[in-house]
Order: sequence, then structure tokens, then C-alpha cells
Amino acid sequence: MTFTDLLERMQDGPRKAAEGIAAAYLDGEFTSIDEAARALARVASTSIESAQILGQAACRDILLTIGETPSATAAPLPLVDHARLITASTTCLSTEHTAVMAAGRMVTAELVRAAQDAFHRQMQDSEKVTGWKRGMESSACQLCEWWSREGRVWPKDYPIQTHKGCTCRQIPTTIAIDEFEEVTEEAWKYAEKRKARK
Repeated sequence: MTFTDLLERMQDGPRKAAEGIAAAYLDGEFTSIDEAARALARVASTSIESAQILGQAACRDILLTIGETPSATAAPLPLVDHARLITASTTCLSTEHTAVMAAGRMVTAELVRAAQDAFHRQMQDSEKVTGWKRGMESSACQLCEWWSREGRVWPKDYPIQTHKGCTCRQIPTTIAIDEFEEVTEEAWKYAEKRKARK
């Protein structure tokens, strides 16, 4: 299962919880928009914290597959900005006809961004990773396809470009394309002989 698959699977519960809070607010089950916004912000905050752990773990898993042992102490995760989440939640809930959809999208976007950021931060600690390519989600939009630049290798410290709801991911690379040596005819023939022996 890929990082993108895990992200997409992880979104369902928080999105449904956020939509449920928005629907309950519209049905009058909260005493004020502030109370509903705090509840929505708690869902977003919990989702962000879980997504940060997922992003960090997914990157550590990839680093292990390329033969690097990530440091025993994980890169510290940033604190969640609760005030910003309450403001965003209040904005989502303030328009009646879009509140349910906006609440779900806000929580999903926060979750995805947190996972992508944690993955990127963990990748910075790698000594073997030199850059990354864009791994696109199955339904990648035109903007994501353009950002991929047909498999361009981006510098390791360059953050992934995203839009709201984007679940594309960074695929670490361990050698820049321009570091490959040209294959000589002699090397080609040797490789062909080895294949023929198998």
C-alpha cells in the first residue's frame, strides 16, 4: 500500500466526523458557532497529529528500503496551530449551504498537508537521498501533471508543490540523473551475456 493509498484511506473517518459536526451545527445541536468550530478544530487537530506520524513513518520506511537507518530520534513534529484551525472552522461553518462540504474538505486538506510536510521533514535527515520525484495520485489533475515535469528530480530540500486536496507524494531519489555514466558498448554486451546465462 502506497503513501497515497494510506492518505486516502485515512481521510474517511475525519472527513465524516467533520461533516457530522457541520450537519449537527446546522440542525441546531450546538449552542453557538464558536462551540461547533472548537469541535471541528479538535477533529482537525487530531487528524493532523495522526497524519504527521503517518508521513514520518512512511518516509522512514522508504529510507529503510534504500539501506539507510533513520536516526533513532525522529525529527520533531511542529505544534498544531489551534487558533488557526478554529478560525478556519468558523469560516467553514459560516455559510449554511456549503458548511458540510467545507468542513469535510478543510479537515481532509489539513490532514494531507500535515502528512506531506512530515514526510518532507523526515527526508531532510537522510544522507543518501539527494532529491525527489513527484508521485502522483491515480486521478492527478493537470496542475499536478505539470508539476511532475515528466519525472523531474527536485532537490531534496525543495518542498512538494500541492493544491488543496492533493495527495501526490515525494518519491526520494538517491542519485541525480546527471551522475549516471553513459553505458558503453562493452558494458551493454556484458549485461546481455549475463541475461542470456539466466
